[in-house]
Amino acid sequence: MADRWEGAICPMTTRALVVLAPLVLLACASAPAIGVTTPSPSASSTDARPAPLTDEGRIAQKYAAGAYDDARALAKKLLADREAAAGPNHPSLVPALRALAAIAVSAGAADEAEALFRRSFSISEGWIASARATSTESHLAALFDYLRDEEDLVYSFAASRPSDEGARKLALLVSVLRKGRSLEELARTYEVFRDAARRGDAAQWAALRDARARYATLSLVGAPVADVDAVAAKAEQLEDALTQGSAFAQLAQGALAMNTNVPLALDQLAVGVPMGGAFVDYIEYRPFDFGDASHPPRGWGARQYLALVVKSGGATDLVPIGAAEGVDATVASFVSAVSNRDSDATSAATTAYAALFAPVRPKLKYDGVDYVDAYIYLSPDGELARVPFEALHDGDKYLLDVFRFTYATSGRDAFLHGARFPKTKTFSIFADPDFSASVPRALSGKPVDPLPGTRDEAMAIQKLFPRAHVALGGDATKDALLAVEKPGILHVATHGVFLDDHAAPATGSRALVLDTETTPAAALRRSPLVRSALLLSASPSAPTNGGFVSALEASGMDLAGTQLVVLSACETARGQTRPGEGVVGLRRALLAAGAETVVSSLWRVDDAVTRDLMVAYYQNLTQRQGRVEAMHSAAKAIRAAHPHPYFWAPFVVFGVDSAIEGADDAAIVPPVAPPRPHGLQVTPMSTEPIRIGPK
Repeated sequence: MADRWEGAICPMTTRALVVLAPLVLLACASAPAIGVTTPSPSASSTDARPAPLTDEGRIAQKYAAGAYDDARALAKKLLADREAAAGPNHPSLVPALRALAAIAVSAGAADEAEALFRRSFSISEGWIASARATSTESHLAALFDYLRDEEDLVYSFAASRPSDEGARKLALLVSVLRKGRSLEELARTYEVFRDAARRGDAAQWAALRDARARYATLSLVGAPVADVDAVAAKAEQLEDALTQGSAFAQLAQGALAMNTNVPLALDQLAVGVPMGGAFVDYIEYRPFDFGDASHPPRGWGARQYLALVVKSGGATDLVPIGAAEGVDATVASFVSAVSNRDSDATSAATTAYAALFAPVRPKLKYDGVDYVDAYIYLSPDGELARVPFEALHDGDKYLLDVFRFTYATSGRDAFLHGARFPKTKTFSIFADPDFSASVPRALSGKPVDPLPGTRDEAMAIQKLFPRAHVALGGDATKDALLAVEKPGILHVATHGVFLDDHAAPATGSRALVLDTETTPAAALRRSPLVRSALLLSASPSAPTNGGFVSALEASGMDLAGTQLVVLSACETARGQTRPGEGVVGLRRALLAAGAETVVSSLWRVDDAVTRDLMVAYYQNLTQRQGRVEAMHSAAKAIRAAHPHPYFWAPFVVFGVDSAIEGADDAAIVPPVAPPRPHGLQVTPMSTEPIRIGPK
């Protein structure tokens, strides 16, 4: 396969490139240290000679020896040959550009490296856009995995030059472009699937949703692995057929036309940051030692975290946070303490603050002073997605008393995207399901505790919103939830489950534990979207499957225009963490389904206190407080009666932070909003699209 790339570039479709990217393009990258394998000696006979080096192998050899001029000359020739064969924007140029950029960094030519990285990313963006129209989710995931090295090289470049504004802004641009990108592409794909269903492919979309539901259920109830494999393969076939359909192709091309020129300029991000606030972008990356004139490159090192900071007005900073191993251990200790009502939370919170936020805080000040209640927009990465930053303690007070934190997947989601859909106004509540018929075989045989607090919670919220539709008991079924379309607000109060944690839940919590002896670990490893689930009443159409609603099934819901989803259950913000993607679980699924904002929990929550917290939250929303501000105020109110963070810090607000818009006749909220507190205003952004190609 590599030989086909060496001559005239093979006439391979974009779809084939996506599918084969890890195999094909790894064979034409630049150096062993930056993403390419070099042929190894043949072992077929005792007198066999090593295979001759390819162009990539020769570049790798020179680069590893620190012969940067020779490596650059070879890489430029390779780039020129591929440009002549395939044109100036073909994906086959990416490895050569990546090699040239790394060589330029090693040789001390920072401006040249920055320009090469920008060109490489511009080509990669076109590749992603083309792939979106014909690729399944797994194919796109393979492409993003391949491109991850390119991102890490840029972060390494910026981290090696923290005082270089151009390098910092390049790293910010890469993060804005790529962080959480697979979630965005998944959301677009589902939009197209739903539109295609409305235009004649409804049966195919329904079949795919059914297959995914079957796959999730079989995984959760402990079915044989072979059965799970068969259903997963069927779902992949159905998705593949949908992406090849004419309706999908037409709509996907329309989505390409609308989204290719999304505004990406960093000055727009700076304008979006409110006065006195900041955007803090945490990044987990694999550092690359490029070497310099004094020593050759040492290659990839152990994973690290860094933070990129943007303040109102555009000032930027890069802050090293530390080795991922140590940071992740600190996160684990902190979360263990704050999620245990009997722990010494203050001590753990102070230690975590010193590691996670103290290095960043000086960069947030204006003229050396913190703004009171400043809005800090956070884009966590890796295990930092498990941290409620409000519960960090600076030695004097919790950060709940200092900042208002809004969480987003990326700077793109926080500031650069307008509303994708017209906002809807209805309100649906699901609470206190009947668990008597919804216990699948995977549960440990113990009865599922009822949650009387969730019924009280639902009725109290309905008093605030009399037009809300409330489904309780046997009406709060899995089928009913999945059938809800485009509610303005969706509130689900029930048991939650996260399959990687099997400790016994605290009495009175909204958590469930599965029996690991009947749940095959191999099946649960297949998709992180089946590890997070909610439990509702069993649907009459399939009572033996129980009432589990997995994240995989939730991702197929139609939440286009939904302003707010509140998951009033345990561990609904948890899932598998991935560098550059955050947490893959229920929150991600609901954002992919179209929700603007998701409120979810980081640990097992108390039933009665959660009821009080949620009622306070919705009361604040009726006062036209923003979605973040309303939770901030509710947490403070709960803390007055329950000082431990276990009670007041589990819920994080992820997504849009503005006030909820109500319909005139539904009176979800009063129609006029008062000014934001402390005079903080968000300046409107320019909508002029700016491309990202070479400078």
